[in-house]
Amino acid sequence: MEVLPLGRDDVFEKVVSAIEAGGVVAIPTDTVYGLIADAANEEAIQKIFELKKRSPEKALGIFVSSIPMLEEYAQMPPEYYDGLSKLWPGPITAILKSKNILPAILHQKTPNIGVRIPDNAFLLEVIRRIGRPLVQTSANVSDEPVLTTAADIARVFDMQNSLQYIIDVGEPIDTIQSIAVDFTVAPPRILRSGPFIKTELEEVFQTKFESAMNG
Repeated sequence: MEVLPLGRDDVFEKVVSAIEAGGVVAIPTDTVYGLIADAANEEAIQKIFELKKRSPEKALGIFVSSIPMLEEYAQMPPEYYDGLSKLWPGPITAILKSKNILPAILHQKTPNIGVRIPDNAFLLEVIRRIGRPLVQTSANVSDEPVLTTAADIARVFDMQNSLQYIIDVGEPIDTIQSIAVDFTVAPPRILRSGPFIKTELEEVFQTKFESAMNG
């Protein structure tokens, strides 16, 4: 494990090389610190499950760089295209029907997959360079608090050889996760709260939304 300052000249090449070689990287996103890896590499995905001590029954989501890339791996309902185009890149994870191209370990217990275009230039450029999605999840042990600094991540994942790099931005980052919405049902169903509220989504998508959460 090595901590790399984001401003270091070779950090981009190191991150890309690590991911292409099947490594896992902890990196700040536009929401929280995330663990990322090649979403087409089953061994890399397994490393993330092990690092997080996450049940394999819990699906992992993916980052893509564009809607055309998304459509290679998931089914985009045409009625939600315009709304998602307005909110992406940004903090909304869309649960969509998977095309089952990526390894099944990503979402073993569901035919759906969570997809997001992050509002982070560094991450988007990494995805474009690799040319395929990144598996992504928050950088913490399952059911433990979200970590906000590179130092915290290094402490929690100390001696974990599966984590190759931690990218350090030099200050704590936000702990607000993306809102997660299931677009495979009608009306769309909010599964996890986030930066958008229900009425804002209804205005953008011009349709009613339901919430799976109390209140």
